[in-house]
Amino acid sequence: MQRIGEIRFDYRALSDRIERMYGRDDFAAAMPMSPRRLERLLTGEGQFTQREIRRAAALLGIPDRAVCAYFFTQEVQKI
Repeated sequence: MQRIGEIRFDYRALSDRIERMYGRDDFAAAMPMSPRRLERLLTGEGQFTQREIRRAAALLGIPDRAVCAYFFTQEVQKI
């Protein structure tokens, strides 16, 4: 989950797709970035750059129209 101000993003769909298509270590190598950086991004300890979003979408076969669903889905707070 990513936090920008009060907005938190949910990367579960992205993480699932990474695991299904590559595995985290292989995907990190393909990006290229360290496995630690990838883990930090997926847990909200860092922010994806625009370049990283475009590269990840290309590697994972995510069409432009679906990028928001993988990178900008807001976490829903439970009350």
